[in-house]
Amino acid sequence: MIFRQRRKTLFTASIDSSNSATLNGFTVASEAACAVSTLPADLSLWHCRFTHHNYTDVKKIVEHKLVTRLVLDSDNKPDPICEPCIIGKMSANPFPPSANHNCSPLALVYSDLHGPLPVTTHQGYKYWITFIDDSTHFRSIHLLKSKSQAFEAFKDYKAWAKNQLSAKILELQDDKGGEYMSKEFLQFTTQHGIQRRYST
Repeated sequence: MIFRQRRKTLFTASIDSSNSATLNGFTVASEAACAVSTLPADLSLWHCRFTHHNYTDVKKIVEHKLVTRLVLDSDNKPDPICEPCIIGKMSANPFPPSANHNCSPLALVYSDLHGPLPVTTHQGYKYWITFIDDSTHFRSIHLLKSKSQAFEAFKDYKAWAKNQLSAKILELQDDKGGEYMSKEFLQFTTQHGIQRRYST
């Protein structure tokens, strides 16, 4: 086999009688292994090398010479269909609605903590924690300045929900994040008979 690029032989390969392949060639000295390719250095190749960044930005990188030694050897138009990009942007179908919901309020409460936010609020909040009742789908959101405030937010929610719904939280489901797994948090839920459930 002969491997060529622009009519220039790059290397050859052969298979002997024992079905072993031999590559006859040499390595090209380079600062980075990713700089060597048998493919033409066109927009498609640089799109792949820049982790499938959009073509418009790759063109800007070339035009403004933002990357040293970036060379376009070919002005071939890129294929509009890039399989890795299509696969990466695919979304999963929504989960079918579950028929197994609790009938009584607070029988199961889901919780998740979000953040840190890219910008802190004027009051210094960087996180928020949600509590969602499985039965009523009622949502409660508490703003937090740090993850360590999650336990206090849960205690506040528990007291408020008990007064509003005249019911007790029976189960709490979370993602087993560190903010839910402190010794205080676990002791508190055990003392109040709240069963812990964890999402996968």
